[in-house]
This record gives sequence, C-alpha cells and structure tokens, in this order.
Amino acid sequence: MTCRLGFVLLIACMAISPGYALAKKIVMVLQTSVTVTEQSVDVRLEVSNKGDEDAFAVTPFLALAGVEAGLEEAPDIAFNGGRIWTHSFPVSDLLVNKTGTYPLVVRLRYHDAYMYPYSMVSVASVRIGENLPVNVPLSGEMAAGKVSGEGTLDLQVRNTGISSLEARLAMVSPAGLIVAGDTGTLNIPAGEEKQVSYIIKNNGSLPGSNHNVYALVEYSGDGQHDVLVLEESVAVGSDDSGKKRRLIIASAGLIVLLFISVLFIELRTGVGTA
Repeated sequence: MTCRLGFVLLIACMAISPGYALAKKIVMVLQTSVTVTEQSVDVRLEVSNKGDEDAFAVTPFLALAGVEAGLEEAPDIAFNGGRIWTHSFPVSDLLVNKTGTYPLVVRLRYHDAYMYPYSMVSVASVRIGENLPVNVPLSGEMAAGKVSGEGTLDLQVRNTGISSLEARLAMVSPAGLIVAGDTGTLNIPAGEEKQVSYIIKNNGSLPGSNHNVYALVEYSGDGQHDVLVLEESVAVGSDDSGKKRRLIIASAGLIVLLFISVLFIELRTGVGTA
C-alpha cells in the first residue's frame, strides 16, 4: 500500500467517525417579561443565542387566552448575540371571563446553517384583572424518561382543597417531540390525586438535546380563574433499534468502496508509468 493510499483511507475513516465530528450547538435562551394594564397585556421577549453556532430564520409565536400571534422573523441571531421582540394583546380581544392567572405560551422556531429545523417552548403565568388573593388548591409533578425513539411521561395532579375540582388539561411541547395521550377534562375529588401517563415520540430532535415539556391545568373557582403550570426537561437519546448496526454496515461499505476506488486508481497509475 502506497503512502498516498494510506493517507486517503485515514481521511475517509476520520470523516465517517463520530469522534472526529465538530460538535457545534445552537443554545437559545428565552426571557419573557409581562406588563398588564387595564387595556393591554404587553409582552417583552428577549432571545439570546448562548451556543457556538448562528441561528437562522428565528420566529417567535405567542398564545394567550385564545389569541395567537406570530412575530416578525429575524433573519439570524449570531452566537453570543440576541434579539428583542415586543407585542401587545388588547384585553378586549382575550377570552378572559374571570379575573385570574392565564398561561402565556411562547414558541420559537429557528434553523441552523443547513436549514435543519429546531423549536422550543416556554410558558409563563400572567395575572389579569384585580389583584385578588390567589388560592391554588392544585399541586402536581411530572417525571419523564429519556426519549430514544419513544419515551414515557407521568403526570400527577393533586387536589388539596376541600371541594372537588374540574380542570382542563393541555400538554405543550416543541415541534421536535410529540406527546400522545389523553387531555381534556380532569375531575379531581377533594384530597385525591389523578395520574395520567403519556408516550413521548421523537419528531426530529437530535440525540443529546433537551426540551422542556409543560402541562397546563386550568380551572375556575371562587370567582376567579387559575392555572397550574408543570414543567419537565426531556432528554433525547439515540434510537438503538437497529440504527447503530445499519450505520456501522454503511460505514464499512463506504470504506471498502473507497479502498477499491483508490486501489484501482493506483493500479492504473502504475500501469501507465510502466
């Protein structure tokens, strides 16, 4: 084997080996602040890129009390850079029947330099109306396992009040994850707990990434509306169901093909110079 042939094979092995890949990441951080007046709910959204790669086509979406708004797309946010958006929701447009706390859902979509899509979500609680004392008779928690193709998420909601509650349950996840399971209405007797289990499916998220998933439990009582926001970070792992084996076979086939191609070129070169 000539030196040139050995060098070409070394480069080929490095190119297909994950150990030699440059691990760059886009790490987006959302900071939401809200000001509520009698006329409007004013949202200030700051998005910072804490990674080491630029983000492109960055677009935020807001949803509050039945009203959705897509904000202006930013062509790019460089790493160590940021962008600020503002938006006002007129209170008269919101589906707010009672004083209380409502969830503000923030979704962010963006791409890397190869136009691969990414997304993330964040939820904040917004107090609308008179500043009445807030009595929250619901508590709960979520627990999720690592998603490797599919994973599980378990939700527990407890009614710590003295009367039964009827609550509306919704799950909020980024586009890279699909949460499959029952949502809708939860009827929770006083002093009892409801448990709900979900299947989480990977919908294009890269292995090694983490995503926040939220459960929104909204209910009304004592003349006001409130929401319990539960948050859990979901880790995405590799789907080992045959993918690793297929990658190894494909890599080995590529090495063999490169070896044969370079060997053929070397032989023809040798014949030509003989």
